[in-house]
Amino acid sequence: MKLLTILIIGIVIAAATMISGCLWKEESYTSEYNFEVNLDTTKVQENLVLFTPLPKINGSPFVNESEFLEEANIPEGWNCEYIETEHGVMLKIEIERLEVDQYEEITLRIVSESRIDTKNALGNEPIISPVYNLTEDEYKEYNDEPYPERYDDQIKYYRYDSYVYLENLTENSELNIYLHHMGTNEWWVLGWTGNEYRNRLYTPSLINEGWHEVKTDLVQGWGNY
Repeated sequence: MKLLTILIIGIVIAAATMISGCLWKEESYTSEYNFEVNLDTTKVQENLVLFTPLPKINGSPFVNESEFLEEANIPEGWNCEYIETEHGVMLKIEIERLEVDQYEEITLRIVSESRIDTKNALGNEPIISPVYNLTEDEYKEYNDEPYPERYDDQIKYYRYDSYVYLENLTENSELNIYLHHMGTNEWWVLGWTGNEYRNRLYTPSLINEGWHEVKTDLVQGWGNY
């Protein structure tokens, strides 16, 4: 009887260990930032020049220029550099030729060695900058994407203004600029799960050169914690 009890206890411990390993895999935990720049034009653009915001924290880009140029996927014929402007350091992009319906983009993925504060990104994590006229608002009033009710107490939604700059825009053409930046944490618990913050800038159809004030938004606290 004593031997049977010991065997049962051993089986229970082994089973608990196996289940624990299946539920949570610490080595699966990853954190990363992703930044994208997309363009769309109604007419062919040649020698197009634009300045776009960069994700920044404490006033500085979240990666320096050399790391950006080394790690980013930049389309052929697109030249990038950081430039100091009246709105701070921005990304200067020179494009030899941009075709209509040409799907090309700049993408940058940076792995973080520490957990990203996706629940309190504002003030603690890099966001698309410059930032002007920041206001907090109701998330569901401006987005159609459904989300679980349990997110209500953790999601915060902000709107603010930022700036882009254009040169050499083709006459009678329209250009759209879309920036997407996000920070994510992911891990395995009986399947992949995680949390994130999302930061987006989308211009209306731009038809003039020079500086343009554009709307930007930030969603933090999305996911499981």
